[in-house]
Amino acid sequence: MREALNGHLSVLHVESAHPNDTMQTGETVGQWRLNLKNELERNHFDPHRANKYSGYVYDAIWVYAYALDQLIKQNKSYIQDIHSERSMNKFVEIINNIDFKGVTGRINFINGPSRLSNIRIIQWFGNETHEIGVYEPEYNRQTSTGIKGRLIEWNAHKLRWQTLNHRKPKDHAKHCSILSSFATSLDIECEHAISIAFLIGFGTLLGIILFIFVIVKRRYERKMRQTEERMRALGLLTPTSVLTLDEWEIHRDRVVLNRKLGEGAFGTVYGGEAFFDEKGWVAVAVKTLKTGVCTRNEPVYTVMEFMLYGDLKTYLLARRHLVNEINREELDEVSNRRLTSMALDVAKGLAYLADLKYVHRDIACRNCLVNSSRIVKLADFGMTRPMYENDYYRFNRKGMLPVRWMSPESLADGLFTPMSDVWSYGVLLYEMITFGSFPFQGLSNNQVLEHVKAGNTLSIPSGIKAQLETLLKSCWNIASTKRPTAAEIAELLTNNARLISPCIDVPLASVVVERTDSLELIPSVRKPSGSVSQTNRPVLLYAAGKRNRINEDSNTAPYSPMSIYPPSITSPNNFRLDLKDLKEPLISYSNNIGLHNNNNINSKNSHNVSGGGVGTSSSYVPPGYIVLDHTANGGGLIPDMASPI
Repeated sequence: MREALNGHLSVLHVESAHPNDTMQTGETVGQWRLNLKNELERNHFDPHRANKYSGYVYDAIWVYAYALDQLIKQNKSYIQDIHSERSMNKFVEIINNIDFKGVTGRINFINGPSRLSNIRIIQWFGNETHEIGVYEPEYNRQTSTGIKGRLIEWNAHKLRWQTLNHRKPKDHAKHCSILSSFATSLDIECEHAISIAFLIGFGTLLGIILFIFVIVKRRYERKMRQTEERMRALGLLTPTSVLTLDEWEIHRDRVVLNRKLGEGAFGTVYGGEAFFDEKGWVAVAVKTLKTGVCTRNEPVYTVMEFMLYGDLKTYLLARRHLVNEINREELDEVSNRRLTSMALDVAKGLAYLADLKYVHRDIACRNCLVNSSRIVKLADFGMTRPMYENDYYRFNRKGMLPVRWMSPESLADGLFTPMSDVWSYGVLLYEMITFGSFPFQGLSNNQVLEHVKAGNTLSIPSGIKAQLETLLKSCWNIASTKRPTAAEIAELLTNNARLISPCIDVPLASVVVERTDSLELIPSVRKPSGSVSQTNRPVLLYAAGKRNRINEDSNTAPYSPMSIYPPSITSPNNFRLDLKDLKEPLISYSNNIGLHNNNNINSKNSHNVSGGGVGTSSSYVPPGYIVLDHTANGGGLIPDMASPI
């Protein structure tokens, strides 16, 4: 019988709470037992008379005393007839709701005489008992979810097994030591804990994949929207298909070509007329591309508005002699009203680009074209860049830039914003006021770079209106945030229709003297302009008259159909004109001798049509441009040549 009983487990209520547990009186159980022993000794009782039942008696008295106190506090009438059924029922109800820590543990009854107390887990072995662990039950009276609990003490090493080797038998029971705390917290079996953990892990992985998919999808959609907006802005998107341009195409029989304007690396530009349903026959410039890119028949025609008066700089230089006429205001071509209207057209164009979040980066008179109605339109968008969600475009590589028209932040940091275009607009106003004067005359490009970065600006011509002087100074404010917007400038010019007035000193030499290689200068009568020093050194040109070299270059120079000029020079000897030692030019030769971002004249009686582009093999640097390096390792100025950006 003793062998049969060896190893069996039993449970008992704990006889006393832990000595460090605090009772309802504020003292610990250990202090209470010490006080009880001292009290017995003081009254000359044997201390051993305080046995395990002393705590039960103490807690029972406290239960009745606490219940009676609550009964009196609720209604004193219960005391008048304490033995009545009404009083007893209320008394029992109060006892059932009692919950406090006593000497023997937690005093809390569960709808009956039994109370919740810690349970000892005991193993009987060899006629001795060994405490294996202690279980603490929990009961939620509000939710009535039943009795739950937890092991507050477990001594597995004290557990003895009745096997031959006295070790735990290997019965292939599932072991979930990793998820044991998880299973215990949910009060579920190990198998259920593994299943729930697997579902949670799978759901987490699925959520991460879904999150990544949503992020990638949003980025893709944002990129597609940006691409669609750019294509729509370029007129390459129709409601039906991106691959077809039927909405924008013109029937070939509605286009008539009547003269050749120029030829470049990518095709030929013709002058002609096109028929439109709304306007009838309109003068146009037609650019023909190389074969292989048209949607219907070869070659494809690109039809654009024909700008009769060419670029604004040539327009101003050609009419410079009219400024000193007595009846200048009666001449619509050079009147204050006309000049202000032209400046207003450019300001509106800049405001339009700013609204579309584009920065032009090359605002100058040479890049503004004048149509037959003398309306000025921005052109040469080869350097235009989108800003997308930012408010700026950062140039972080090396390339050829128009240093004389650039703002300090663009020169120093390669930072281009609509406000840097406003700075360039101020230089354009200077060109208009002086009727084509070259900015920063007397300074080389390198000197201009350091001059502007040091906080200096162009010298404002004397004799201009105070309001116009204020406008120029605001456009050239060193702090870009303090410059006016293009829309504000347009509003100012609208309200002051005669604000722009010319201010010139003497005529500028703008043509090469026949059979010489120099410009005709008048340095002796040229008045100094402010702080900018003037020199008397002429700018030299040289002629390299090899016909075969011209023919080779005629197909390699880039051109732009938006930069179409009327005939300004003929070259009977088919000379190739290059700039040599160009350091202090007085004027922009690109507009005066028909060289617009190019260095060759194609053929007799044909004038140049070109624009800044990528991939040209020419080493020609337009006046006012300098090669800058804004890469991470760049040092600013690059002494050698680089391709235009």
